Amino acid sequence: MLYEYLIKKRFLATLAFKEYFQKGRLEIPQGDFDEFLSNYADLYGWDKEALLGFISEIERASILDFRDTVVFRHRSFLDYFVAQYIFDNQQDFEDLEDRIVQIHFDDVWSDVAFFYIGLRRDIRRSILERIFAYGEDNLVICMDKLLAGKLLQAAWHSTQETKLFGIEGAVKYAPLVRKKFLDLAERTEANIPKIIADFLVMTLSDYSFGSGFLLEEVNLLFHNVQDQPLSDGLYMMLSLLWSTQRFLNPNEIREKISDVLEMIGKVPDLSLEDQSIALLLLITIEQKDKATTKSIKKQLDKLSRRHPYLFKKLLPPKPRGTRKKRRRLR
Repeated sequence: MLYEYLIKKRFLATLAFKEYFQKGRLEIPQGDFDEFLSNYADLYGWDKEALLGFISEIERASILDFRDTVVFRHRSFLDYFVAQYIFDNQQDFEDLEDRIVQIHFDDVWSDVAFFYIGLRRDIRRSILERIFAYGEDNLVICMDKLLAGKLLQAAWHSTQETKLFGIEGAVKYAPLVRKKFLDLAERTEANIPKIIADFLVMTLSDYSFGSGFLLEEVNLLFHNVQDQPLSDGLYMMLSLLWSTQRFLNPNEIREKISDVLEMIGKVPDLSLEDQSIALLLLITIEQKDKATTKSIKKQLDKLSRRHPYLFKKLLPPKPRGTRKKRRRLR
C-alpha cells in the first residue's frame, strides 16, 4: 500500500503546501526536507526501510530533484500539489473563497488558483464577484482581472450563465488595461509606440479567453457587446475576436470583422486614435481575404494621409535604411 498513488499524492501535496507555499519559497534545504520526511514518517508509522523505498519511488517518478536543495522538477508540479492540498482539506480553511481570490492575485502563486478551480471543474459566481471587486484598480490588478477568463477555462463544467458573467466581467478590463499602461508610459516618459499597449491587451485576452471551452460564450458576448455602440464596447469586441480567431473559419472571421467595421461607424464621437487602433488590429487579424484586407487598408491609408502625426505615435518607426516603395508606371 505504501506505493499506491494516493499515498504519494498526499505526501507531495502536504510537502508542497507546508514547506513551500506556507513558507513562501520555491526550494528548500536538504536538511528541511529530511526533517519534514522524518516527521511525516513518524505520523504514519513508517519504518526506515520503507521510507527509503518511498523516496526512491518519488525520485524515479522525476517529480522532485534532490541536490543541495530539494525542488520540484517542474514549477507546475509544485503549483498543482499546493492546489491539491487545498482541495483535499477545504474544510480546514476559513474564508476559502477569499483565500483563492488572494492567490489569484499573487505574483508567485497565481497558478495555484487555476489548478484548484481545475480540480473542482467549476467556479462559483461569488469567487468571480470577489475577483472583480478586489483591491484598487492599478495596472497589475487590472491585468489579473482581465485574466479571470483563465479560471473559467479550468472551470469547464460551470453553467453558461456563470461563464458569461465571468467573461463579461473580465473583458471590461481590456480598455482599462490599455489606458493604465499608456498612463504609466506617459508618467515614466517611456518613448514607446502606443500600439504596444494594444498588443499587450490582445495577448492577455488570448491567454484569458482563447479556449474552445469558452468559444460559444465568447461568441454570444461578442454579439451582445455589438448592441452597445461605445468606444469601450468596440475595444471589447476586438479583444474577444482576437482571442478566438484561430477557432473560426474564414467566413466567420470575415463576418466578425464586418461587425467590427459596422461598430466603428456607430460609435458616436469615436476618436481618430481609437478608429486607427481598431483598423490596425483588424488588418493584423485578417491576412487571407484579399477583398476585406484591401478595404481595411484603404481606410487606414486615408487616415494616415490626413493624420500622419497620429500614426507616428501609434506605430514604431521604420528601420533605418528602408526606402519608400515606388509605384511602377504602367
